[in-house]
Amino acid sequence: MYPDCIEEKVKFLLEHPDKSMVYCKTEVVSEYDLDTVTNTFLRRNLANEYIFDDLVFSNDIYYMPIGYMVKSHILLKSLPNRKIYEGRAGQNWQLLLPVAYKNKCGFIKKALGKYVERSDSHSHSESNSTKANIKRLYEYEDVLKNSLPTIMTDFENKQYRKRIEALFSIKIFNLAYFDGDSKTVKKEYQRLKSLGKADNGIKRAYLELNSKALFYLYLLFKNPIELIYMIKMRLFNT
Repeated sequence: MYPDCIEEKVKFLLEHPDKSMVYCKTEVVSEYDLDTVTNTFLRRNLANEYIFDDLVFSNDIYYMPIGYMVKSHILLKSLPNRKIYEGRAGQNWQLLLPVAYKNKCGFIKKALGKYVERSDSHSHSESNSTKANIKRLYEYEDVLKNSLPTIMTDFENKQYRKRIEALFSIKIFNLAYFDGDSKTVKKEYQRLKSLGKADNGIKRAYLELNSKALFYLYLLFKNPIELIYMIKMRLFNT
């Protein structure tokens, strides 16, 4: 946190009474070199003051607490029971979402803090393996699916839940496919199918890992040229 971080945020909120929260540009540095900025977090679409959907769907947004300041009375009003869902993926979403729901957020383009990337932080813990990334995605999905019902109506929650499941299922499916994890691919294929999101590309990838016979039959009808090429390559390599 830079020396003027709190002062600048308080000043902004006092000058913009219509805003319930504000966040700023944040610089990223390594724990091994605190003076060299390796990345910056800054929202591109500053015209959109309602960030709830972007927080839910991870669009042009970031979650580090150092970037945000919330008006205390709005926070207390948004969390009347003073409780949040305690998921394994941290608490940032659970605090930001209730405030961002139907409230405006302001933005400060000036960098007011540093985010130090540490090798033992949650986002860097365990490992960067595909299995670890899939595990984290399941944890993120769990936080959202357990937090939104406390914020919105049942009808709204059902609509968001479908979109959240589709978003995370596709991400998990793709990671599992490239890792050759046929079990997870099958699980997420069934979920995407039930959501009406299993397009031809998803079906092709599922069959490729889970049923070679059906995969080749699928190619015969959908893309015979690719099937012929694959056969030629196999014959050439034997």
